[in-house]
Amino acid sequence: MKRHTIQLVRGLSLAMAFTTLAAPPTLSAPPARAEKPADAKIIPVAMYVDQGVSGKGPEMLDDKFYKDTEFRIIGLRASDIREGKLKGFRVLIVPGGSGKGVATALGEEGRTAIKEFVENGGTYVGICAGCYLASC
Repeated sequence: MKRHTIQLVRGLSLAMAFTTLAAPPTLSAPPARAEKPADAKIIPVAMYVDQGVSGKGPEMLDDKFYKDTEFRIIGLRASDIREGKLKGFRVLIVPGGSGKGVATALGEEGRTAIKEFVENGGTYVGICAGCYLASC
């Protein structure tokens, strides 16, 4: 898998500054994207990249984020989530694959960590199986 910036965070400190990531939805067309200043902050986004994830979704997300936004994806394994490495992130993406596979890999401890992440203001983005996981 070609990756620009997806990397695992095992052992890394996640003390990072974040800006607000969500904007209120609008029905009008979005404004044209302005050129990013050279000193624009890079905003890390956690993405689950372990058992249960399949397909080209993670790579496609990374390519899109890398090229068109200030967001950079940082991959987290199930063990990272269980170890509390969601702290410091504002967003967690769980891509498609197998909801049961992801749930099994996370275990009760990992699923609880994600619930607490959301309860404490984190944003959960579920795509396909990631959405199914959240609904269960």
